[in-house]
Amino acid sequence: MMLRAQMRMAWVMGLVLAVVSAAGWPAAVLAQDEAAPADGDAVVVKADAQGKGVMGLSESEAPLDLQMDFQQMVHYWKIAKFDLARKFAQAVVQANPEPTLLLRLVEHPEVGYVLMSQMAGAEDTELAEVARRLLATTDEGIMIKRKDVDRMLEALKALDTNERSYQINLRKLQLSGEYAVPPALGLLAEASEAALHDDILRALKDIDRPVVYPLVVALETTDKDLKLKIIDLLGKLGYKMALPALKAQIESADQPEDVKKAAAAAMTAIDGPAALQKSAAQLYGELAEALYYNKITTVSDPKRPTTDVWGWSAETRLTYRPAPTEVVNEILAARCCELGLRASPDSPELVALWLSIQAQMNFELAMAGENAKNPWAPADVPTTEFFLRSAGQQYLNHVLDRALRDHRVEVADQAIRALSEVVNQDFLGTSSALKEGSPLIRALEYPNRRIRFNAAFAIVACMPRKPFFGSDRVVPVLAEAVNLETGRGVLIVDADENSRNALTGEFRKAGWNVSAAANGNDGVSLARTMPRIDSVVLATNVDNVAYTEVIQLLRTDFATALVPIVVVSGQDERVPFSFLKENVKYIDSVPAGSTAGDIMQKTTALLVEAGTVDLAPEQSKAVALRGAENLKLVAGSRLSFTADAARGALLVAAAGKNQELAIVAMEALIPLADDEIQQQLAEVALAEGAPKPIQIAALNAIAQTARHIGNKLTSASVTTLMKKIETETDNDIRDAVGTVLGALDLEAKLSSQLIREHAVE
Repeated sequence: MMLRAQMRMAWVMGLVLAVVSAAGWPAAVLAQDEAAPADGDAVVVKADAQGKGVMGLSESEAPLDLQMDFQQMVHYWKIAKFDLARKFAQAVVQANPEPTLLLRLVEHPEVGYVLMSQMAGAEDTELAEVARRLLATTDEGIMIKRKDVDRMLEALKALDTNERSYQINLRKLQLSGEYAVPPALGLLAEASEAALHDDILRALKDIDRPVVYPLVVALETTDKDLKLKIIDLLGKLGYKMALPALKAQIESADQPEDVKKAAAAAMTAIDGPAALQKSAAQLYGELAEALYYNKITTVSDPKRPTTDVWGWSAETRLTYRPAPTEVVNEILAARCCELGLRASPDSPELVALWLSIQAQMNFELAMAGENAKNPWAPADVPTTEFFLRSAGQQYLNHVLDRALRDHRVEVADQAIRALSEVVNQDFLGTSSALKEGSPLIRALEYPNRRIRFNAAFAIVACMPRKPFFGSDRVVPVLAEAVNLETGRGVLIVDADENSRNALTGEFRKAGWNVSAAANGNDGVSLARTMPRIDSVVLATNVDNVAYTEVIQLLRTDFATALVPIVVVSGQDERVPFSFLKENVKYIDSVPAGSTAGDIMQKTTALLVEAGTVDLAPEQSKAVALRGAENLKLVAGSRLSFTADAARGALLVAAAGKNQELAIVAMEALIPLADDEIQQQLAEVALAEGAPKPIQIAALNAIAQTARHIGNKLTSASVTTLMKKIETETDNDIRDAVGTVLGALDLEAKLSSQLIREHAVE
């Protein structure tokens, strides 16, 4: 037994040494004071004869315990002992190593960034999280190393030793990339360092693209000789990003002729002679657009939370400040617009683009967190909202037009909100500058509900009294807003009764309001009368009206033009479904025989695509109430359109559970009064258990409608009202009933009856 135990111990020791050696850790450093522990336990290691730890660093460079913990973390990761790898990784984190020190450990030949990245993607979530923290610290170490000015100056000054030295130091400078430009320009500006200039310029060219952006910014320098060197270098580098700044040098009255001549030569080298034909403002606009649409970028690592943005000042010269990575392109694009406006102050295109960029950046900064900001913006700069409102309607129209075309919902929303405060009806018509007419009207048909609702609110806010194209779209959108409180609605059109009933049941279980039809004609009729329709499920088996015609009719009706349609089967010999999908928005298909779950999943996907996903409950309440208030305003005003199309939505809201919405809806119905409205108001007022505020609001609305159209109530309703006088104990409600009876102008004997019944004995 003893022999067997000794053999096992020897085997374990051999295994540990073999694994560690295979992993690249020298067996010599595993000198131990005692026998090896059981497999899976940590190995206690001391410094070697040279006083270095297992990672090859001295105690003064890195604590031996830290080296050991890091080595063990890697070792156990490699042999898939993830629980132990996690234990030692946590120990490394707790040691809180300096970023540059951790970088040295990660840069060990047998570790590397790739291995750490693999660990950060481990299935063990705790280990992955710790590894990600270590990687983040390592990244900090890389950035510190990249930005080490002394290191860069040493490399720059050693470039001219010989070709081998040049290549070694070039690699150091390439690691620094853009950060090598400031110390390089510092040396280039010194006449005493003239012997280094050619090699420095060569190195900057070999670093290539990373240096272009700071070099372009450095054209702000007033040092003529340095500017000439930068211009020549930009021409040799050949990146179009430099064209606007070079053309600005040519157009500047302050620049000497040799600078202008050099700039022209550089532009020709970059993009041929045609580049000279464009103005600086035009070139800045093109560059701003390319940045805004992310066609080009200066961001080297999109995963980093911040990216440095370069700037120039007389005091600090070329410098950089960190900005949220998400907005770096917007910051640069906005700067291009500003420089373009400096060259051409009367450029409306640049103003409109700048506003669009600011709106996008406003959104991105909000998403990045409350502390996120543009580091180059002055402390007292006005808000984006200020700039949008003060820009006026013409510019805002262009901002909204661009946002709708780009499908940038947040930019469109900000533009519409600004328009709601400044727009007048003259800007609801077609603008000669915009190809597709008023963007505010087009916004009424935008897939995203928030955009549609806010566009309708903005149009009502300007109280248009002149007819305008698209006015018929406003009220249906307001009705859609009111209907948010009614719950989602789906129309099912299927000739198969069993399938239709089964699908109806499943949608109702999921909380949908369902309307169902067996043929196409009934389906279209139902679609036009449903209080709220969010989706259509249409089977190809329908008759009377073919499913393709049903689709056409739905899409030509404004109320259903954007409603997602799920076609069951999607097979048709005359019109292949693939053609429909290519030519009709928000439509998709499922095979015949698909489960209700599959159909509902497809419906949900289309809702997301169309931007018609339900708002949060509180948002829905607020939007519905605002929609009702707008309809009340429309109904009671002499605008160029009426609230008639919202009649059904208002009736549903008036009978709904949301008291605040119901009361506003009843008030909006008064100017639309007809027999049905008056009677339904009576049913609301007389409903058993109706809250007092609802009763009084409905009774007051009945009295108001009676003044307009007289008594249109059924005799049964009148009788119930008269009985309510006798039974009602609440004086406020009884007073309201009395007002109704008076407004209805009933028989004269009623007054006598009321007096006699309630006279004091």
